[in-house]
Parts: sequence; C-alpha cells; structure tokens
Amino acid sequence: MCERLPRIAFFLPDLGVGGAEKVFTQLLNEFSLTNFKIDLLLSQNVGEFRQFVNDNVKTTAFCSQRRSKPILLLCSLFGLFRFVKKYRPIAVYSTLTGANIVSLLVSLALHSVDTKFIIREANVKENNSWLYNVLSKVLYNKAYRVVAVSEGVKNDLIKNFGVCATKIVVIKNPVDIEYIKERSRETLSEPWLNDEKTPIIISVGRLYPQKDFQTLIKAFKLVRDTRDAKLVIIGDGPERGSLEQLIARLKLKNNVMLLGVKNNPFVYVKNADIFVLSSKWEGFPNVLLEALALGRPIVATDCHSGPAELITGIDGCRLVPVGDAEAMANAMLSELEEPVNTVNADQRLSEFTIEKVGESYKQLLV
Repeated sequence: MCERLPRIAFFLPDLGVGGAEKVFTQLLNEFSLTNFKIDLLLSQNVGEFRQFVNDNVKTTAFCSQRRSKPILLLCSLFGLFRFVKKYRPIAVYSTLTGANIVSLLVSLALHSVDTKFIIREANVKENNSWLYNVLSKVLYNKAYRVVAVSEGVKNDLIKNFGVCATKIVVIKNPVDIEYIKERSRETLSEPWLNDEKTPIIISVGRLYPQKDFQTLIKAFKLVRDTRDAKLVIIGDGPERGSLEQLIARLKLKNNVMLLGVKNNPFVYVKNADIFVLSSKWEGFPNVLLEALALGRPIVATDCHSGPAELITGIDGCRLVPVGDAEAMANAMLSELEEPVNTVNADQRLSEFTIEKVGESYKQLLV
C-alpha cells in the first residue's frame, strides 16, 4: 500500500502579475518536486502566472468567476474552511494581506485542527487599508509563523502591528537567474529599443501611486534637458491616464513609452542601459534582483524597505532620496556618462536561489 504524501496548501487571491504571485508560483513548484502533495488554492482562478504552475500541482478556485471583493472574501473564508477541515494539510502558506487575514480567521475557527498557518507579509503598512491594518494587528500573532521578506518589513510588523518578534522569520524572495537570462535572449519586438545610439532607461511596475512614476518622468525630463535618451515603463494600472497627461505636458511623447504589461519584461531590461526603481515604499523589490541578474546598472530610491538591503555595496548601483527628481536625474546622468559594471552582484544573487529560499520555507514546518 502506497504511503500518503504530506499535504501542503498555498493560498492567495489569484495569479495575476505581481511579486507575491511570482514568489508563490516558484515556491509551490519547488515544493512539488519533493515529497509533498501540493495544492494551490485561489480565491479566483485568474492571472497570467497560471501557465507556469507545474502539472502535478492541483489547483482549486473558491469562486468560479470574477466577483466583488466582499463576495471573494466570503467565498475564500468558506472555501478554505471546508478544504482544511476535509483534507487537514500539515500547513497552509498564504501571502498578501487579505489572504493572510482569511487564513488566520479559518485557523481560529478550526483551532483543534493540527494545521500550521504560515503567513508571508511583503507590504509595509502604507500599502493597506485601515481595516486591513486593524485586522492584521488583531490576527497576525495567531499565525504559526510570520514570514517577513526583509528586515524593514520585520521591523514594521513589530512596531506597527505588534507581532511578537519570536514569530517572525525573515526569508527574502527567490530569483530564478537562469530562467531570467534565458528569456532575456528572445527577440525584442520594438525596433526603436534596438537603437544603440540612444540610451534606454527602463522601469517595471504597476502604475500605482506607490511606484511614483511621476517623479521618474520628471527626473527623465531633466535628463532629456542635458542629453538624448528614451524612457520605457512596463506595467499597467489606474495611474496610466495621469502619467500620459504628464508626459504630454512635459513634451515627452516621442521619448517615453508606456508599454503596458509584458509577458517577458526581461528582454526589455536586458536591452536597456539603466534600470530605475522610483518607489515611495516597497517590501522586497524583486525587480532589482532581476535587473542585477541581467547586469543592469540600477538607480533606486532609498525607500522603506528593501532597496538598501539589496543593492548597497554593489558597483553600478545608486540610491537616491524618495521623491527627489533632481537627485534621480543626476544619478541617471552619472551612470550614463560613466557606466559601471555590476559583475560583483553575483555573490549577492547567490543568496536568493529558489533552492535556498525553498529550504528556508520548509524549515518552518519543523
């Protein structure tokens, strides 16, 4: 008779394009290669990252179609409750604040079930609503373990959410260097990005206030006042209209491209001269690791939290104050005029292999 494999579930709202979704896709695939039966639990079965989930991972969606947030919350609560009660997995890993709250509510309702509820938090408090902040303060100490993706997030959880320091484990995000390099070798479809005479500045992220692309565009205007260059922003979101208005007002229509979401952003980053992160705050900016993996010089805001932990001490990487367009422009100009090779990033990147990160998550079960 075959011995049953221990069952582990990964729960999150969906698999849309985002850092948390990418990390959990990598993690559940890594777990599925070992002696575990892996379930992927989604509030709704949507998102571009679904195509990257291994075939031996069983996916369950609690809502059959797109729903409003309140309906998704109820579907997720009842769905996760039924799943845990029926299958009794040894652990449920969740990520993103809403999913974490659902997971911990279920853990309270099923307190007699011997399932470890482990939550991953990547966002500092400015990224959540007041209701999520209140619920996080009430519930996060109920978790078996809380994974913080950086020391900054850990400090934030202790200071602002009252999470017990002994419950928190810092595990940084993985980066699949070989996959990134392989995808970066594909053919680039935009001809003007192949113009070797004009330097390309690139950024990748959702078009949300957090990413502060307004400051990046203003800084790029200062660069353009000094020399020729082009700016490419990959991503989409509610700020697209206001960013397009700013681009028009600064007379940059021929020099700035908002490309929207791209299935393969790596080929664009590889062909750029500088990668810029302009965020007001972060948890753990995966895009910086991806840019380092592709050898791109980096200009990043010294925001809370993550960038300083990742790029301090690496040649070709510069930190600038948050919201300071002039400092950002000066850093970009310095890098364009005297580019520095980021070859010494390899040792830093070696800390973030999926094997090492996956093992750290497995150790939480001990």
